[in-house]
Amino acid sequence: MRRLLLLCTIPWLLVADDHWVKFTRGPFEVMTDAGVRPGREAMLRFEQFRHALGQIVGEDDLQTPLPVRVFVFKNSKAWTTAAPLTEGRDRYAIVLGEKSAVTPEIYSELTRLFLKSNTAQMPPAFERGLIAFFSTFEVNGIRITAGKPPAGPDLDWARIHLMVADPDYYGKIRVLLYNLRHGVADDPAYRNAFGKSAAEVEAAARKHFAAGNFGTTSLSSRPMSESDFPERQVSATEISMARADLLVGAQSVGEADGT
Repeated sequence: MRRLLLLCTIPWLLVADDHWVKFTRGPFEVMTDAGVRPGREAMLRFEQFRHALGQIVGEDDLQTPLPVRVFVFKNSKAWTTAAPLTEGRDRYAIVLGEKSAVTPEIYSELTRLFLKSNTAQMPPAFERGLIAFFSTFEVNGIRITAGKPPAGPDLDWARIHLMVADPDYYGKIRVLLYNLRHGVADDPAYRNAFGKSAAEVEAAARKHFAAGNFGTTSLSSRPMSESDFPERQVSATEISMARADLLVGAQSVGEADGT
């Protein structure tokens, strides 16, 4: 009880002079004390990420079992978390600074969460490849760029890179993944998608990986702008509880890590 009171009281004192707004769409809720523009920009980035991943895996409205609250702090120094994505009392949480980029670790964890929550199980190599591929996702306005190699590209990543960046494959990977997720054998699944056998496509992926010529590609974006996200005011009580929940989530990560 004493710890709960402390968690609730400290954030209450810290938000006394802050002005918070929030934006909501899909599974995301962005809360910020950094102003309207950084909040809308964050929402735009995460919504374009959700759209792009959904287009690749063939799910047009990816959801999460709990909402994902994204904090955009004017000063995030005191509110960093040990994990890129933490789970609190009733939602997940991500912490960003006003000018912080979304890290590869955050995108990786979100990809893992969306795949687990929305799709039937796919072959592990494809899941690993998608997580690595979307870790370097970039958004500038509504322009989406994908395909930048991660720190340690491997064959699983290169296989996805080929299927997304090569015009001969792009747009068909969702057919392949749908078939594989629903138990279709490899050869029929690959022929349904690409008109080639699994062995032929795998050979192309290995050749692509060995060549090491990994260019970026643009993905189709969802038509939207920052003005599509109306701001909502946040009461001192609401933000106090939200920050307390963030502390609880961070503490749970620490306990799980033994720290």
